[in-house]
Amino acid sequence: MTGTGTGRRSWLARASVVMMSATLLVLSACGAGNASTPKTTPGTTPIGNAGTLIPGVLKWGEDSTGGMPYIAPKDANNPNAADYGFEVDIATAMAKLMNVTQQPTQITWSDWPQGLSTNQFDFFMNGLEITPENAKSAKFSIPYAIAVGMLRGDAGLIEYEEAVVHDPAVRALAAKVRYVVDPDNPYPRQFTGHVRVTLKTGEVREASQGHFRGGREEPMSAKSLEEKFTANCIYGGWDANRAGSALAVLRALRAAPRVDLTELRG
Repeated sequence: MTGTGTGRRSWLARASVVMMSATLLVLSACGAGNASTPKTTPGTTPIGNAGTLIPGVLKWGEDSTGGMPYIAPKDANNPNAADYGFEVDIATAMAKLMNVTQQPTQITWSDWPQGLSTNQFDFFMNGLEITPENAKSAKFSIPYAIAVGMLRGDAGLIEYEEAVVHDPAVRALAAKVRYVVDPDNPYPRQFTGHVRVTLKTGEVREASQGHFRGGREEPMSAKSLEEKFTANCIYGGWDANRAGSALAVLRALRAAPRVDLTELRG
């Protein structure tokens, strides 16, 4: 929290976070025949409006719990109030450039991916406060995990340190990652994944996996487990020699005449 007696809230970004199923600000290609010519305003560049779900309307999803100053949602106590706030200003400016009207649609935060995949709105927009919970969610988000895994070849504890989180290269790649929820995905019965990468040359590369590594279908090898154990020990402050000594104790534990964990303490 910052400042005054009114308790102003600090926000993650001045502009609201815009999440969409495809490229940033590319609208769902479900509408047709609504490509009217945007009006030109001096100092602005008009953009097209073809492909919106409702011709002439830019329909966007908003978090139903609201949160000023980004959005003031309608509620039972004030059902006829107009929405206002930063997000509404952004949507209004976008709609003006597209020569359409903007229409907010409320949905709970946890349901916005499903709302997007089922064409309830053209895109979703919501601001995030700077809180420990949101910072943790950002670190463990899909865009960040994919970016750090591609750039560093791993996603261990060290990859979630602040220095890595703020790495410009990681942030730049994470900003290019988009994901959609597959309504036919077998989660939570099975954890699957599919990645499609488009290179600067236009070449597309894809990879799919029907389960996560380290699970029942693909257990980690002893070598991989030991490497992860060593990395975690070093992250926790041990040097490589001490981690190696601890590993030696653990390897011999099953056949040892008595259990002695002295090497693992302190």
